[in-house]
Amino acid sequence: MGRQCRTRKIHNVSWYTVTKSKVCGGLGLRSMRQVNTTFLMKLGWRLLTEQESLWSRVLRFKYCKGCCNMDMFRQRTNVSNAWRGILNYVKFIRQGIRLEVGNGKQTLFWHHNWVLNKPLSQLATYTIPPSIRDFTVIDCWDVNNGWKWELFSDFLPEEALKSIAACEVTIGDECQYELIWDGSSHGGFSVKSALKIVRNEGSEISDGLWRYPAKNAFLYLANYS
Repeated sequence: MGRQCRTRKIHNVSWYTVTKSKVCGGLGLRSMRQVNTTFLMKLGWRLLTEQESLWSRVLRFKYCKGCCNMDMFRQRTNVSNAWRGILNYVKFIRQGIRLEVGNGKQTLFWHHNWVLNKPLSQLATYTIPPSIRDFTVIDCWDVNNGWKWELFSDFLPEEALKSIAACEVTIGDECQYELIWDGSSHGGFSVKSALKIVRNEGSEISDGLWRYPAKNAFLYLANYS
């Protein structure tokens, strides 16, 4: 038998589309690059939440002088592969983490994810004055009257202000902030929610077609086309 001739063909569907979730029109396949990224994100999450574990203490002592917060992830020279891998995806870790402010002393009002799934600085409708740019949450809170609206209300949209109004600051040094992984029901890290961040699916709007059984897809199209 003669050897079959193999020819190169153009793929009808891109790999990016195939690896999207089913509700967004893909097949839900996980690429190894995406999976590797989520596990590096998990490693960064564990660094922040497992502060007393030996491996976490060693890495933080070597690269962060022992500190443990979202600002400890900084570029350095001569770092390990594990640390370099975490730094490559810090932006995804920041997107997934939300802070329960507690007493608000260690939570930056404009730069940390504490009331929404993104920093308030990204929602500002006007340039934030330098005088309040580095305020903590407690700087914007009055013990007797609640939020100091005059400091920030002119710089944020109504939706953000409503979310802030629903929050309260707990006074007391013992009430420290708590890290929560946004998108999971239990508040801890989940690969599924991390994949949504990596795939940037949170910003995509599904039209609902992909939730339908295949036999009903044509009926859906007939009704809404």
